Amino acid sequence: MAPRSQESPAGEENEHAKPTFLPPETDVQAALTVIGRRGKERREWEKKENKRLDARGAHLEKADFARAHWEGADLRGTHLEGAILQGAHLEGAYLEGAYLEGTNLLGAYLEGTDLRGAHLEGTDLRGTHLEGAILQGAHLEGANLLGAYLEGTDLRGAHPEGTDLRGAHLEGTDLRRAHLEGANLWLAHLEGVDLRFTEGLTQERIDLAIIDEDTRLPQGVTRPA
Repeated sequence: MAPRSQESPAGEENEHAKPTFLPPETDVQAALTVIGRRGKERREWEKKENKRLDARGAHLEKADFARAHWEGADLRGTHLEGAILQGAHLEGAYLEGAYLEGTNLLGAYLEGTDLRGAHLEGTDLRGTHLEGAILQGAHLEGANLLGAYLEGTDLRGAHPEGTDLRGAHLEGTDLRRAHLEGANLWLAHLEGVDLRFTEGLTQERIDLAIIDEDTRLPQGVTRPA
């Protein structure tokens, strides 16, 4: 699963050119697909024996791993740009510094996943389960988190600028130093959340969210009547 590079035609080098992502080799995707489809009994045995998939740094761009079972997998630094992980099980996986730009994670299960510093720009995370996940410093610019479950998530220093958080559940989330500029918080659940140290949270946005008497607001932002 070594990285594959694309060379530019002679005389057409452009250091600012946008990279083109190719899907992985057929045999690589086939092997990982088989792993992702193994049965419950096998998965339970692996968990008991502390065995996990190790695909650190692999290039899996645009691969289709929908509904795969990769619980606890080590995917640190893995390239999954544009991949299909809809409904996939990644509970407790290690995705620190992974590249998931434009990935389809619709309805995926990422509870307790380590996504520190991961790149999730433009990712489809609608209805995704991220309860208890670690997203410190993660890049979520422009991601779609409509109706996502983020209860108890660590979003310290994360970048959800311009993110669609409509109807998302953020109860108990740590949003210290998180950048919320341009985020859509319509009917987002912020009950009991400490918002005092967030960045870019305006009165207009908080007026659209669902808060309660335990929600702590930043200076200059008042509780809606």
